[in-house]
Formats: sequence, structure tokens, C-alpha cells
Amino acid sequence: MTACLSAAISLVAVGVVHDLCGAEAAGRVLPVLLTAGLLAYAVSRAFAGLFIVFVVYQALALTMALAVYAWLAAQGVLPGAPWLAAGAAVSLAAAGTQAARNLRVTCIWEFDHNGVFHLVQTLGVILFGIGLSRG
Repeated sequence: MTACLSAAISLVAVGVVHDLCGAEAAGRVLPVLLTAGLLAYAVSRAFAGLFIVFVVYQALALTMALAVYAWLAAQGVLPGAPWLAAGAAVSLAAAGTQAARNLRVTCIWEFDHNGVFHLVQTLGVILFGIGLSRG
């Protein structure tokens, strides 16, 4: 599953490059970013306790997305950019909750750091969906 998530993060980054620089640039970075994602996965699995490598890869991609979509929103050139920037910001917050191993929240049920991550990330995915639907 982590390999698929690494590939998905890479593809999000390719989409950001596409929105910023166009299809040709996105095509050029596609193999590089997919390789980077697979390397982040491989390192996180090969060495016990290095899941942080995957989290850092995710944070770098989301930080790039946040910066690019905030800039595109300020330029007014992409109608969905504010929503995409918000989705990236919420996703970064979600990644932070996942990295906080001792985090526990009780709201009817008790959620550990992974449960809180998924709850927060659900909002991020909704924001990304709205942004993508608006172009």
C-alpha cells in the first residue's frame, strides 16, 4: 500500500508541474518523480524505523503543491487553485498528525495518530476534489 501511496504522491507532484509549467514539463518530470517516490518507499521499508522518509517525501510534494497553488490563486489564472492550495495545507496538517506517534483523540471512539490522519486527510481530499472540479 505504501508503494501505491508513494506513486500517488509522485503523480500529484506531476499534476502540480503540469498546472504550473504545462504538459511537456509534466511529461519530462514524470519518470523522475515516480522514481523518487519508489526510492522513498524502498528506503522507508529497507531500514526499520525510517517511515519518516516517506513522510518527508509526502511533505515536500505537498509543500510544493501549496506554494504553487497559492501563487496560481494569487495570479487568478486557475479557478480551482484556492481550493487546491487549501487541500494541500490540510493534507500537510494531516501528515503532521500522522508523524505524531503519541497523538490520541477521543470523539465517541478513540483515534490514534493514524486515525486522526485519515479523518483530517478526508477533508483534504474533499478540498482537492472541489479544486479539480473547478479547473
